[in-house]
Amino acid sequence: SALPPAVGSAPRVFVREGVTVQSAFVVPAGASEVTLRHVVLDGASPVLYVPWMARDGVRIVVQNVSLQNGAVLYVMGGRALRGAVAAGSDEGGPVELSVCDVEALNGALVLTGTFPAGSVLTLTDSLLVAARPTPLIYLLGSQSSPYAPLLVLSGLRLVRSVLVVSGVALVTVMTGGRTVVVDGAVLELVGGGVALDAAVLG
Repeated sequence: SALPPAVGSAPRVFVREGVTVQSAFVVPAGASEVTLRHVVLDGASPVLYVPWMARDGVRIVVQNVSLQNGAVLYVMGGRALRGAVAAGSDEGGPVELSVCDVEALNGALVLTGTFPAGSVLTLTDSLLVAARPTPLIYLLGSQSSPYAPLLVLSGLRLVRSVLVVSGVALVTVMTGGRTVVVDGAVLELVGGGVALDAAVLG
């Protein structure tokens, strides 16, 4: 199961930089800025759960991160995490998510749940490659998926928000593999939009 929010007077800024991560970590409750920079996720599947972060808006930066050996980075909006308190999870300030210069070999990025109005989710200049299936342990029914997902939009709901994918290559070398998976409540856009620019889906 996913980790609960940390208890106590947590700092507003959470940073992981220049490290190799092999197990899940906890982002302190109420964090307004989350930064992962020059980080290797080696088989770890951390969850960045927005409703446990700052209520007045959150900035998440994922830069120069490597996903290896089945590592999955989950960025979850409201109502995405089973067993979590859902009250008020669709409220709060906008989320600014910037994912850039990410490399993955048998890893995946998952965006799921409802993001507050005014959110901007950006994925740029990244290369994700899959040669075998990657289990998605926090998505119902996906534990033994026959495909090799790289970018997963599952029940993603953007309310007057934007998703931008630019300069991204998603490549699977597994027979029958699918690089982009959109499922759940489909990709629901409420007064928002999706922009794809120089995205290669192989």
